[in-house]
Amino acid sequence: MRYGPSGMRAIVPTFALIAAMTLGRDAHADPPYVGVSAGYEVLAIAPKNWANGLVGTVRIATHDERLSLTALVDYRVGIFIDSLPNGLRVDIGAFRLMGAMRIVKRGPLVVEGALGAGFDLMRIETRPTVGPVSTPTVPMLRASLSERFRVWRSLDLVVSAVVEIDPTGMNYVTEVDGLPVTVLSPWTVRPGFMLELAAP
Repeated sequence: MRYGPSGMRAIVPTFALIAAMTLGRDAHADPPYVGVSAGYEVLAIAPKNWANGLVGTVRIATHDERLSLTALVDYRVGIFIDSLPNGLRVDIGAFRLMGAMRIVKRGPLVVEGALGAGFDLMRIETRPTVGPVSTPTVPMLRASLSERFRVWRSLDLVVSAVVEIDPTGMNYVTEVDGLPVTVLSPWTVRPGFMLELAAP
């Protein structure tokens, strides 16, 4: 199997932006707000292929929650790429660091925009005959627009539109009769959505 270039340098400016957004303001303010969430995410990676799985986050925000920094962990269950004679199964652990800014607050409704980066840790194996297992790490960029709605005193429902970008342009390639064959060329830009329950 072959994979695209690492592209790790692409995420450095994004992390600098996150730090400036989140830590560069309100240093004199009250202690930060800390919260956690659990949810489910679905991403379209190609016309007939989806990545989906459970999401957990830890969020640190300024006391007024105008700015925040979120660490996100997502396990995306097996993606099956069917091809004859050999297809692939791809399992993904996704890790992201997101900086967010509140755009609108009206009563219990809050709209936030976020920008971040991270990486996907993959496990890729050939199927139906199991061949060598590969575990590439791929840098990713991420943006989201979220609506937070307070449904209880200490519980928020969060609905997010998500876009992820693969700066490496990685393709999934297997071998047939000793020759490389591309079995999937994922989209560089991958839309999706996420649903969470968040609590302090």
